[in-house]
Amino acid sequence: NVKTTYYSLFFVDKSLETIDKNTRALEEFVKIAETKYSVGKGLQQDVLRAQVELSKMEDKRINLEQKRESLESRLNALLNRPVDQELGNIDTLRFIPLPYDYAQLTELTEQRRPLLQAWEAMIRQSDKKVNLAKKEYLPDFSVGLAYSQRDALQNGGRGVDFFSGMFSVKVPLYFWRKQRKQVEENRYQRISVQEKYNQIRNQIYSDLEDTFTDVQKNKRLVELFQTGIIPQAMQSLNSAIAGYQTDKVDFLTLLNNQINLFNFQLDYYRILTDYNKNIAQLEAIVGEQLIER
Repeated sequence: NVKTTYYSLFFVDKSLETIDKNTRALEEFVKIAETKYSVGKGLQQDVLRAQVELSKMEDKRINLEQKRESLESRLNALLNRPVDQELGNIDTLRFIPLPYDYAQLTELTEQRRPLLQAWEAMIRQSDKKVNLAKKEYLPDFSVGLAYSQRDALQNGGRGVDFFSGMFSVKVPLYFWRKQRKQVEENRYQRISVQEKYNQIRNQIYSDLEDTFTDVQKNKRLVELFQTGIIPQAMQSLNSAIAGYQTDKVDFLTLLNNQINLFNFQLDYYRILTDYNKNIAQLEAIVGEQLIER
């Protein structure tokens, strides 16, 4: 919860930062559009469109600032700090590829997940109870050996010493009642523990597979945005700016390119946030830290 809340706070901060950059760009566009309109080379609707986008940015900013306050209070509560304690902006969240494949994560989970280890210990304890109960079926054998020395006989003869032996068997009473009942109870308990363990184990590995799939998907998307989508969107925007200044591109094209870049940047930070949340979920499933941050 601490990690996921922290990552959500990062996304809000980067979104606010992106809104600031986009707002400054739109304000410049408004100035350019107003200048062109004043000399008869632009349209008033171009100015109005840019102003509408500026109003949308302000609406997003207000909502995000409210969300940030909520996340800040939640994170402080999770860290056992005053809920109104201010937190600085979180402007850095690295993309670190996961250094494990699915088979390695499965093995780590088997070895490190405390919940699985606890249930495996319960299974071993149940096995011991069953074995102990079975031993109650067996008779209890006892063997004894004694040595006796006799005194001299009355007729003056010498007494004869002798050894005596004893062998006894204690057979359990109520063989088909008490002992059998105890064995059956322990067997049922063993079966119940095994079934519960199987359910928990299956759920853990189902969660592991789903989360690992999300990690792989978001990893590919992060790399796609870093190396393809955002650089291409920036190139397209720069081309539109140059074209608009020379009257080769209309204002709507320029505005759309700026809004596209803004949305792509928000998508990138959202995916980067989701990726790190997925890693945190994997770490919770496996039972240990998987990457060094």
